Amino acid sequence: MADSLIPALLSAGTAFVASGGNPYVAAFAFAATLATGFISQALADKPEAPDFTPFSTRAQNRTSSIRQPITSRRVFYGVGELSGPLTFYEATEENRYHHMVITLCEGPIEGFLGFWIDGEPVALEDIDADGDVTAGKYADKLRIRSHTGETTQVADTFLTAATSADSNFRGRGVAYIYVRVDWDQDVFPRGLPDVSATIKGKKVHDPRTATTVFSDAAALAVRDFLSSSNSTGYGMGLAAARLDDTYFQSEANVCEEYVTTKDSPVTLTEVDASTDELEITEDVAPHQFGDRGQFTTAGTLPAGLSLATDYFIDVTREGPDTQKFKVATSRANLLAGTYVDITDTGSGTHTFTKKAEPRYVVSGLLETDNDPQKILTELKGAMAGHVIITGGIWRPIAGRYVTPTLTFDEDDLRGPISLETKLSRRTRFNAVKGVFVSPVNNSQPQDYPPVTDSTYETADGFRIWRELDHAYTSRASACQRLSKIELAKARREFSFTVPVSLAAMQLVAGDTVQFTIASLGWSSKVFEVVEWRFIAGENSGNSKVMMCALSLREYDSDIYTWASASDETTPAPASKTNLPNPWTVPAPTTFALTTDSFISDAGETVSRIKASWVAPADYLVVKNGGIELQFKRSADSTWEPSFSVAGSELSAFVPGVENDTNYDVRIRAVNHLGVRSSFQTTTNFKVGALSGGANSQRDYGAVTESIVSNYARGGVTAAHDKQLDYEGVT
Repeated sequence: MADSLIPALLSAGTAFVASGGNPYVAAFAFAATLATGFISQALADKPEAPDFTPFSTRAQNRTSSIRQPITSRRVFYGVGELSGPLTFYEATEENRYHHMVITLCEGPIEGFLGFWIDGEPVALEDIDADGDVTAGKYADKLRIRSHTGETTQVADTFLTAATSADSNFRGRGVAYIYVRVDWDQDVFPRGLPDVSATIKGKKVHDPRTATTVFSDAAALAVRDFLSSSNSTGYGMGLAAARLDDTYFQSEANVCEEYVTTKDSPVTLTEVDASTDELEITEDVAPHQFGDRGQFTTAGTLPAGLSLATDYFIDVTREGPDTQKFKVATSRANLLAGTYVDITDTGSGTHTFTKKAEPRYVVSGLLETDNDPQKILTELKGAMAGHVIITGGIWRPIAGRYVTPTLTFDEDDLRGPISLETKLSRRTRFNAVKGVFVSPVNNSQPQDYPPVTDSTYETADGFRIWRELDHAYTSRASACQRLSKIELAKARREFSFTVPVSLAAMQLVAGDTVQFTIASLGWSSKVFEVVEWRFIAGENSGNSKVMMCALSLREYDSDIYTWASASDETTPAPASKTNLPNPWTVPAPTTFALTTDSFISDAGETVSRIKASWVAPADYLVVKNGGIELQFKRSADSTWEPSFSVAGSELSAFVPGVENDTNYDVRIRAVNHLGVRSSFQTTTNFKVGALSGGANSQRDYGAVTESIVSNYARGGVTAAHDKQLDYEGVT
């Protein structure tokens, strides 16, 4: 019967236990069970259909620009890297400038920490007020203008001035970046670049302050999803009256509690007193927004910092191996952007050691083409908890042990107990593994260290894995904590259902309660309430009696214990391959010029320039690429057309030059994809006159096709022994 928590018949693994002496037990009539319409239950996960787009695949795409006309709306909670669909493109000035608008996610977001162009970082300090990149590889070639998606957002004036976009192109409520590319084959060898940004994500309503602010507390992300209107394109659209903000406040506080982690020290490589930023350069920069730690020093700490004092990190810039951050003296100051004022750099070597992290925070992308139930499951999974529905009111429960305040015994029972003592083999597991998105792995998915338990494994006879991906968790240590909690909960296999007195009205799903039942050997045994509801039964006089039906499962404080020294495993750095990078080409080295000559058909000695070099250490150039040469008189402003020789060549000739004249010559390497290195240039080389001799060459009457080809391009290589006056080649 749908409204009865207690089945009338025994099933496998289930037993009924009746407690003698209770007048209701024998006469309780299950057939008379009547739901009254008030139910308190934990929102259970639905059985999942096969996921043909697993999280690891979805996560790989979050930092890549999407070039398709229709995509789902996206929401980003916490801090992380994100790209999105290309929603505007236009080329201007004969295809010199390429204008792109990349829509990131729903706004308003807190702000931008930096940008990534084809996987290479561009820091905020390298972008001027107009958005022009002023330093590094992309200086003078890129403009990046960011918009946080405020509801009053106006069109980008630079975009509207240069393209067909007009003042209605505002993107209100949408965070986006406008990128203008000044096309240069050498800077953008792959074509238009892939652009992403590191952001502080969506602002959410915080009922503790009645304001909409940035927060990464998992409970507030859950609230945002539940309350956001369907008209915005995401969320469940629940009215404020259906959200228990007393719970959301308390659970947000639980999420922001700190959990001790393994010490993770890093050495500061720079202290910038003008910006209050600290810099570290590591193969793995492990710290994230909100981490807590302390400073030590071999000398004197920078003024403003103190020893044996907790500080909270706000990451301000991230690169592949570099991280900059500011510190605050409390989490409240961190969220408010109130940082420590650093007034000098101190002396000696300084170390910052991470010692703790927030208990349950989010960093992840919500995609609205996902099933809402799955989204909610992943969000509440980030706080190891539940979402409870009680009388139509939604409440979050963050995972932690709650000491029971209510105890039931035999006198409170109103019917038999239905016990389930063991999970089926199909649902059992004793080890957990999965993936998460790691900011220290270029924001790509990677495995977190697996969580195992030898006691459970011994009991089962072999290892049984459960795959558990963490879509909204970006710390490997937090993934381990969440997985350990999930494993510990699953191994509390004992559950039961029972009707009890109306004293249970003090409970809601998610609460804890103790049972003392001598016949079962229970003395203040703790259970968690999974569900309760009103039901109606009959007493011995056939009178209707109201009671509460409870569904409970085994529960104890060990579920949430975490010993960083023994439970936490430091993840291995993400694998770094040694494959050649075809997008970065080293230049030739040891570039030198000398005057050389050859004898023309008329018997005249003609001067030429011999260029020599050491080939770049790049297989893609030496075996499949080439060396490109350009030259001109030093007094001229225009380079002569380029000619190329094979990448394995170590020298080439520039023919037809004039004696006693200064020339500029430059060379660069080109790989098999056409990606070019920087130039190596020699200027004001003066050509001297030489007589025919050891370097003289005559017409042998025949040349190979490759030599003819080189002559046709205006140059030949020194390796060609049978070289002719280039003017005589047909």
